[in-house]
Amino acid sequence: MRIFLMLTCWLTLCSTPAAFAQLSQTVKAPLGDWLCNGQNPGDQRQYRGQVSVIQSGETYTVLWRFGSSTYIGTGVLVGDSFAVTFTQNQMTPQPNPVVGLVLFKQRGSGWEGQWTQMGSKSLGKENWVRLGNAPGTAPGNAPGSR
Repeated sequence: MRIFLMLTCWLTLCSTPAAFAQLSQTVKAPLGDWLCNGQNPGDQRQYRGQVSVIQSGETYTVLWRFGSSTYIGTGVLVGDSFAVTFTQNQMTPQPNPVVGLVLFKQRGSGWEGQWTQMGSKSLGKENWVRLGNAPGTAPGNAPGSR
């Protein structure tokens, strides 16, 4: 009987509009401009740059800028995870283009991720902080492969 009453109370609380709204909240996409900091896979060299994210239908277009190097990707948001495939944005095709994958999780107001490039056996790290919230937001050159 006691278990029945506890279960009834729990179901009543969970069925209120406020509780239902809280349970059904979704993570907002990382739209806008971000400062990114990361480490390359393997050698762990650090890099810093800027990222812009725009919505493109059901997917997201992601543009990374590291000094004169740019990368472009397509992302999908599932729950609190944001997955992006990317390649180096070059005007002329390269024989061995950089192609990679990054998987982010929302952490507070930012995003933390791990990434790799095709053929790599190592993971790199990348964190995004909203550009307006980051000290010293001018991007630097990427010393590594990103």
